[in-house]
Amino acid sequence: MIGWIHQPCNLWAHTSKKDVEMKKMFDIIQTHNTTKGTAMQNQLKEKKPMFLCVIGVTETAKIEGISAAGANPEITDYTPPADVELLHFGKCKCIPGVPVTPDGIPTPALITMSALKLADIPTLVVNAGLRVKPHVPFVELGGSPGRDIRTGRALDNAEEVLNRAKVAGENLAKTADYLVIGESIPGGTTTALSVLLAMGVDARGKVSSSMPVNPHDLKIKTVEAGLEAAGVEVGEFADEPI
Repeated sequence: MIGWIHQPCNLWAHTSKKDVEMKKMFDIIQTHNTTKGTAMQNQLKEKKPMFLCVIGVTETAKIEGISAAGANPEITDYTPPADVELLHFGKCKCIPGVPVTPDGIPTPALITMSALKLADIPTLVVNAGLRVKPHVPFVELGGSPGRDIRTGRALDNAEEVLNRAKVAGENLAKTADYLVIGESIPGGTTTALSVLLAMGVDARGKVSSSMPVNPHDLKIKTVEAGLEAAGVEVGEFADEPI
């Protein structure tokens, strides 16, 4: 099974004077609390954003059935760099075509790319720990790829990376009115589940997935194994997350 759609995909080439008209055509779709959504829209109206895409990889993503960020687990190392290349160039450079799921569904970075282009939002990449570097400029946080969280110690320098990220964020915030932060990290929702449970947040069955059918049971089993290996109880780090 191949890991990408092999076809020309340079959407940046299809620009025209209709872009401004297109911006007026699309409304923002709101769900849940529309009152707060409208209030946030009004607060951000006419302000200048910057989009930051944090990328990294984990061995957790290579657990069979836990992530769809690639046609098979072994090529998930290429998904984050390919995603951000797509954002910058309208096509990937480290792989042919674009990343796809095992079912052949293309990366949601296509939607992100289109939104950034439509709204003319500048984009910057932040490297939180990669094996394959993207062919784009990026901010280096000095992180390393995450190990399988079932080991109980996925990272050695988490606090150091967090402190560097804080410095980067504080400085980048001065270049725009507000920052929009996204991520491309295979295995990231399982990692998030482990952090939330350790902090005492009952997130079982509540994190998202790149799969149509979210493997909640597998994620919970994986996280529980990691917490046990680390000797950590659920909620133990509620007052001390780092």
